[in-house]
Amino acid sequence: MRCARSARSSRPLLAAVGATLLVAAALTGCGPTPRDIGAKNQHGEEPAEVQSETPQVRPAPEAESDSQVAGTEPSHPSIDPPADEVRADGEPTHGVGLRRSDVGLPSGWRGTASGAVRSSHAGQVIEGLEVSVGSGVAIRVEHDDVTVRYNRVSHRSGANGVVVASGVRGAVVEFNEFNGHYRSESGNSGSIGVVTYGAADISRNFFQGGRDGVHVYGANSRVIENWVEDLHQHSGAHNDSIYLGGRSGRSDIVVARNRTIAGNSGGIDLYALYGPLQGVEVVDNLVIGVGKGFGIRGGGQSFDHHPDNRDIKIEGNRFEGRFGWPQVLGEGTNAGVDLTRPGNTFTNNRWVDSTTDLPPRCGVKQDSCE
Repeated sequence: MRCARSARSSRPLLAAVGATLLVAAALTGCGPTPRDIGAKNQHGEEPAEVQSETPQVRPAPEAESDSQVAGTEPSHPSIDPPADEVRADGEPTHGVGLRRSDVGLPSGWRGTASGAVRSSHAGQVIEGLEVSVGSGVAIRVEHDDVTVRYNRVSHRSGANGVVVASGVRGAVVEFNEFNGHYRSESGNSGSIGVVTYGAADISRNFFQGGRDGVHVYGANSRVIENWVEDLHQHSGAHNDSIYLGGRSGRSDIVVARNRTIAGNSGGIDLYALYGPLQGVEVVDNLVIGVGKGFGIRGGGQSFDHHPDNRDIKIEGNRFEGRFGWPQVLGEGTNAGVDLTRPGNTFTNNRWVDSTTDLPPRCGVKQDSCE
């Protein structure tokens, strides 16, 4: 559940998240046919310890292609917040209760036109800008305790929006709007709203038009109450709303109360590409299916999997719409959820308005672990 917070400020919310959030049969032969996972695709980012912007390679998603998803892609559903998902003071207690007016810029906001920005000192506040770039990074945070808030960030032609550099502590990215301009590029690199290699609190932002919403590589990061409206879907790219890439050492990452959509890989995706995923909480999020991908990937896929994954808590999430694999266990809502690992959980995850818990799907190519 949520803690009280002052109006338009995420610091009380994020400081309380740690305390707030402490809270099946294997069917062989079903599920997606894997792509050639020996082939490598660029994922567009690097592990947390590396600060350069040169893309690295990653395996192609081990799930769906456009030709494999049957039927017409459904329209984006509109969900009214249930009464029990919004507190008496109007604050959401779940991603289902998040409203468009809760995120992004206030009505009537006007900003100052700007090109690319780099932080200049610790404690800096970067706000009130209309940042527009067509390459590289729109706003780069290189100092501790920098706050990026109340900006409209247009990251065109594959550029990234905000990048928090490796080693940075105390970054805050809140109440911004990111527009990837529904890019024409089909490659699997760049075009991400927020990328953090350091420790960052990312909250109440609005994302549209990019390849991905948020990438997290840095430990001790929080992704709280963000809204991903849509993604640039392309069969040659890896699309997800929130992506965790793993790292050396413990992660300690919270992903909570976000409203996301599933890309052609998934909605909230855990891939242990650069090290194990340890101490990750994926709780109380809404994931909307638009006919592609899985809802949540839990880190246990046969590629991008680390034997030291542990303490991954996937709890209280809700699903709406249709995912790319409705015929498999869990109806495509989840995959790679390996409950054999110490501390991993998958509880109270349901379709919106359902009272029945969904079963965990350990594999990606099949229901059982791979």
